[in-house]
Amino acid sequence: TNGTSGSSGTSGINGCSGSSGTSGVSGTSGTSGFGTSGTSGTSGSNGVATLLIRKHNTTQNLTTSTDTVVLFNTQKTLVGSTSLTYSNGTFTNTSGSQKTYILDATVIFAINNTGTRGVYFAINGSILPSNRYGEVLAAYASSGDVTALTASTSITLNNNEYFQVYAWQTTAGNLNIGAGGGFDGCQISI
Repeated sequence: TNGTSGSSGTSGINGCSGSSGTSGVSGTSGTSGFGTSGTSGTSGSNGVATLLIRKHNTTQNLTTSTDTVVLFNTQKTLVGSTSLTYSNGTFTNTSGSQKTYILDATVIFAINNTGTRGVYFAINGSILPSNRYGEVLAAYASSGDVTALTASTSITLNNNEYFQVYAWQTTAGNLNIGAGGGFDGCQISI
């Protein structure tokens, strides 16, 4: 016959857990692209990358010391929708809501070794110095070449507000913009 078993001993104390290992290195993110965004709620202003380029492919005459609206008679590129309408140098927001636009305009001034040139944006025709956006100024090109000025800014327009690009010069006579020096006229990118 077997005898009775003895009583069990007390359990030992649990030991401490070891430390966790370090996390692995995260992978690199993919590159972002242009185009439409994925499915989401109501599309915001960044839903589609937009690009509009207009050019003026002939000369335009500027009278000295006169702010003149620059014309862009030819549409070169349109990707997406800008919600702008164009007529005779005027870009009007017809979206039905407030929109912000990023603008770059290049104006080529003909060769002339006198005076100063300027380019700027104005909203709703207000050309007071305090209402000019992205204004750039330069003296004539002393090398006997054309003067090229690029104005850049971002502007916010309410529905039916408009902007224009203005150029001016102080040669004491008339001066053409939009031709010369191998450049392809004046251009705006929105």
